[in-house]
Amino acid sequence: MAILFVSAGQLLRFWAAGNIGLYRGEKVKARELVTWGPYSLIRNPLYLANGMIGAGWSLMGGRIVFLLFLLVFFSMYNLCIIPHEESYLEKAFGQRYLQYKQRTGRFIPRRFEIPGSAGNFDPSVLLRSEIHSLLVTIIGTFVLVSRIWW
Repeated sequence: MAILFVSAGQLLRFWAAGNIGLYRGEKVKARELVTWGPYSLIRNPLYLANGMIGAGWSLMGGRIVFLLFLLVFFSMYNLCIIPHEESYLEKAFGQRYLQYKQRTGRFIPRRFEIPGSAGNFDPSVLLRSEIHSLLVTIIGTFVLVSRIWW
């Protein structure tokens, strides 16, 4: 079960990252409001993907670790990171962002439609930016799974 969370999280990261060109950095710097791909369903697919990977890893550590992870993850993202980004996006995109925000959930879709193909999926983003995330996911998962043999 834990490996499924990790794998699904990494696949969601690939899908989300491939739909935005620039996303790594300490500052929010969105050039356009991305509303296609996984962003047509939820506003924060990269964060959900991180949560899925972390949930998978924490499940490998046991129930207490899993519950502690969920508490820390949702507190950090919902109280600190996402409100900061949403403030920026509201200022940058105004009414368009507010309408998008009403249509989509933060982590859970408000509607279950198959996302349209509008927008640009750019696989070169995966080579540029997601190789690091993939390596961390593979190495982290290997270390946690290898605990069986310790």
